[in-house]
Amino acid sequence: MTRSQGKGRGFASMTPERVRELGGQGGKAAHASGNAFEWNSQEATEASQRGHAKRWDETKPEREKAKRDREREAARERKAELSKKRKKGKKKK
Repeated sequence: MTRSQGKGRGFASMTPERVRELGGQGGKAAHASGNAFEWNSQEATEASQRGHAKRWDETKPEREKAKRDREREAARERKAELSKKRKKGKKKK
C-alpha cells in the first residue's frame, strides 16, 4: 500500500505535495486572522539562549561522567606507558 493509493487516514493518505499545500494554507490563515506568533530578532535570540541553557544543564551529569571516563583512560594509558618503560629498563641490564 502506497500513499498515492489513498488508503489510510488524514495526512497519511495524502501525497507529500498535498500535505505541503494544506500546511501552507493553515499558516496563511493563522497570519491573516492574527493568531500566528511572529518573532522579532531579539525575541528569537533570547528564546534560543534559554533553550541552549536548558539543554546544557540537562546534559551536565553526562558531560561530567564523560570527563571522568576520559581522565581514567588517560591515567590507565600513562600507567601502561610507565610499565613498558620499566620493563625495557630491566631487560637492558
